[in-house]
Amino acid sequence: VPAVLTIAGVGSVGLHRMSQRTDELYDHGLAVSQHSSAVTAASLTIHETALYQVAVSDRRLNDQLTSELDLILIPELQRDIAVLRTDYANRPDQGHLVNEISQDLQAYLDLRDTGAYEDDQAHPSDVAARTALAQRTDDLLEPIADAAKELGEQGLRDSAAVEARSDRTYTHTRLMLLGAALSVLLIGLG
Repeated sequence: VPAVLTIAGVGSVGLHRMSQRTDELYDHGLAVSQHSSAVTAASLTIHETALYQVAVSDRRLNDQLTSELDLILIPELQRDIAVLRTDYANRPDQGHLVNEISQDLQAYLDLRDTGAYEDDQAHPSDVAARTALAQRTDDLLEPIADAAKELGEQGLRDSAAVEARSDRTYTHTRLMLLGAALSVLLIGLG
């Protein structure tokens, strides 16, 4: 009987530890999904604001959009990318997507630094120039949202895989413990 109790106690502790670790891994996958969703949302907001800025001919409104981008939206996206980067610090297989997001954002920031979105004498606002700038903006910002969405979907797939593996392992371990306990009990009775 003490052997059966020992097996049951060790098994319970082991199963509890496994359950905690599974929960941590599952929660991490969900957190990665949430963080990538934040990057997606922030990049789409910047994208829409930048395209609106291209369409605007009003200098005052253009200045307001520039301020919103500089003071709120871009710093928010940069913070979200930094959080996502920590999520993938130990995942070089997926970390390249975070690097691509950062590179695309930097290319957009470099374009902004040229004054392309300013509506002044140095940057005329003819239709062809605005169309080209809108296309360039799309080319730079759409991949950020696409890569972030892919990371989020991968996080959900990883969580689902961890949960499925853990459920199988948990069930298998319980059956093995039950079998071991019954074997020890039968040997003790025999």
